[in-house]
Amino acid sequence: MIYRLGTYAQKRVSGVTTLIPDDNATWTNVASGMNTGLGFIEWTNSAVMQWSNTGSFASLPANKDGYLELQLNYSPSYSSSGYSIFGLSLTSGGTAYDTVEYSFYYEGPYNRISILVGGARQNATYNFVMGSTLKIERILGVIKFYMNGSLFYTHPTNTNAELFYNSRINRYMGSYNLKIVY
Repeated sequence: MIYRLGTYAQKRVSGVTTLIPDDNATWTNVASGMNTGLGFIEWTNSAVMQWSNTGSFASLPANKDGYLELQLNYSPSYSSSGYSIFGLSLTSGGTAYDTVEYSFYYEGPYNRISILVGGARQNATYNFVMGSTLKIERILGVIKFYMNGSLFYTHPTNTNAELFYNSRINRYMGSYNLKIVY
């Protein structure tokens, strides 16, 4: 399904649906101080440094295999000293970082990334290079996390629930080339 101005539409090419915000999916639940556009969301308000800086754009339907893919890049106008959480959640709203059920957590001052499930760190932290491709995939209910095509975590509990893209941005980060494919 594709969200377009509050209605549902279907876009399929060779049996694959690709959702890209501001192309064929609409940004929702965007906090003030956030800037959104074609495939990206970024924080722009230096007066608001909190996890409630949020945005959402589409979902992976229940009982469907698919993935969220994104590239994390420096926001063009700001520094890289912020913190960001990007992933799939069980609801499209919320403002707490731990409501993004399956997520990547980027710590800008340390240039590292880790995996959070329900807000809890699931593995060691990894060095991160800006522009790397991050992917959260669901196949037959199994949630897997990848960086640059390499698997580095498989969650032990399966889910077939509808999962929404969600973000929490606390200072100066942008996310580009976002898409959900199923």
